[in-house]
Amino acid sequence: MRSVIPIATIPSSAAMVSVEAIDGSVRKWGCARNENSANIMAVPTAAPATLLAGRIAPTALACANDACAIGVLELADRLGIAVPARLSVVGFDDIPVASLTRISLTTIAQPVADLARLGVGGLLDRVEGRRMGPPEVRLLAPRLVIRGTTAPPPA
Repeated sequence: MRSVIPIATIPSSAAMVSVEAIDGSVRKWGCARNENSANIMAVPTAAPATLLAGRIAPTALACANDACAIGVLELADRLGIAVPARLSVVGFDDIPVASLTRISLTTIAQPVADLARLGVGGLLDRVEGRRMGPPEVRLLAPRLVIRGTTAPPPA
């Protein structure tokens, strides 16, 4: 049975959105819920060891950003936890180092060019008086980049 746990290292609104989205997807796909899985905000050097000691050992850790995921990969290596054979790890952002790590990180890539275009366009619209009122929220479709840190859960 799959057990996916969200992890974030900084209690920010962006991290909470990521954690809540991951947790919602976990429920949607019928994965087991670890007793420690609700909105985890932890230091990557402490969280995986604690989570792996739970009654239901997670088969995956979904991190709110790539830096957290890379920290998890380093800790898993030190603890002798085989990634992805025993534990899958996914990051978010697709930072350049994600493709350079010894175990190339599976991650969610944000549409950076679209984010920049919309951000600068929105800023110019406000500065030049073309747009007033409350801020506009737009959600852009990310892209899954499958690399070497994910695999089917162990049997």
